[in-house]
Amino acid sequence: MNTPEAISRDFAEAISDRDRPAAVACFSVEGRLLTPDGTEVTGRGPIGEVLEQLFLTHPLVLAQAGRTIVADSAALAAQCWTTGFQTADKSLSQEVHTSTLLLGKISATWRVLVAAPWGF
Repeated sequence: MNTPEAISRDFAEAISDRDRPAAVACFSVEGRLLTPDGTEVTGRGPIGEVLEQLFLTHPLVLAQAGRTIVADSAALAAQCWTTGFQTADKSLSQEVHTSTLLLGKISATWRVLVAAPWGF
């Protein structure tokens, strides 16, 4: 079933599974991803490249879908992302981020319009 809650959950599962094609498929064609430095990346192809970089540099990436608020053909979803990477001394450093998704209903299908995994 295509609901805002389902697309948020599907995106979180794809991120946790490191499944770039599934994560990118959650976005609208002109979807946007806000990177940690505030750069807006537009389109599925470039978003996929950013996600691939994330997966390569962070051996741990877990996302959990949280609350979703729906108003007509728009929805706001919260997620919790935990990322981890190995430091120079070989220890694992973890960071927790509150992720925000703006979802929209396009031709009867819910998609991610904007994802801000590292905050807004």
